[in-house]
Amino acid sequence: MHMTPGLTSLLTHQTVSRMNPILGPAQMLLKPIERKIAKRWAEWLPWATIEAKRRTTSDIPFAALMAVYEDTHRRTLSRLLLARVKWSTIRNLRLDNPIESEETRERAVAAAIERSRARYAGHARGRARRHRANQS
Repeated sequence: MHMTPGLTSLLTHQTVSRMNPILGPAQMLLKPIERKIAKRWAEWLPWATIEAKRRTTSDIPFAALMAVYEDTHRRTLSRLLLARVKWSTIRNLRLDNPIESEETRERAVAAAIERSRARYAGHARGRARRHRANQS
């Protein structure tokens, strides 16, 4: 029996996050962002369906795998958006791929978040004004 690592924990998290909004940060996002996430999920849906059909076993039903893929996608996207990673970066690097292994996805997401932090580090509010004031 081949089982995806962490599948049980994802299934458990998926069930709990729908009951408790504190555990599901994507549920706390604004409606326009929710629509963007839903639109992006529609782009991944055919690929997730193919992968879920391939991995379906007697122990793991198709619907459970699809729920895991959708929840993984939603959580990954909400994490990236909260870290201010640009949509173009998410799309071009396919950072929201729900089919990738956990390790590959986490490595790519962590690198994108770090680049985003570095990009915004020099853009602190009021920083340019203080800098000019110190030169005078």
